[in-house]
Amino acid sequence: MYKSELKKYQIHQSTYSFSSEKKIIRNENNYCTVFGSGTLNPGNSIRLQDKTYGAGVDYNRNGNSFGYTHIEAPNSRTDAVRGTVNLYNGGGNRVNANAWGSHTRPRRQFKPINDFPQSNKQTIDQYGGNIEWKNDRGHGASIGVNNIPQFNKQTIDATGNLNIYRHKNWSVDAFGQASKNVGQFNRGRTDWSTGLTVNGRF
Repeated sequence: MYKSELKKYQIHQSTYSFSSEKKIIRNENNYCTVFGSGTLNPGNSIRLQDKTYGAGVDYNRNGNSFGYTHIEAPNSRTDAVRGTVNLYNGGGNRVNANAWGSHTRPRRQFKPINDFPQSNKQTIDQYGGNIEWKNDRGHGASIGVNNIPQFNKQTIDATGNLNIYRHKNWSVDAFGQASKNVGQFNRGRTDWSTGLTVNGRF
């Protein structure tokens, strides 16, 4: 299976975005997907201004997976990994353990932020994980942690999703999410949001 797409959109000048995806290994239990995307901004000369490429692997139908992505951006380079292990799958319910991490190398020196002189370091790391529950009726919840050591920022994050209505091609869901800072950066601050989403197919 191969899928490719090219779009042109206008942001003060002509810009082209592209994406491509190809499954290179597939059988009853697993497959490997190679993907890439990017942005072309011709300007005075055609050059690749921003590109993303990488690969992902799903190991079996229970949702175990591992992925790697490398991102080249105008101001930084990032390598990111992610993984999912299915802990339970039955009765329409799935419980997964997720973990992620990334390493970013800025192309220029950042200015220190407020009282955090360490924020001008040449690398920025981020890592975390969560436990996630979903079921076939559209309900779900998760709780996890995220850490950015160079900014002394650690958060505890929780999300929830409740399916209120579902009929044929329509569904209505209520969602909520909260994040509490427990590190030195904005210690004690809690950010939260709630809302409704409506999805339909015509």
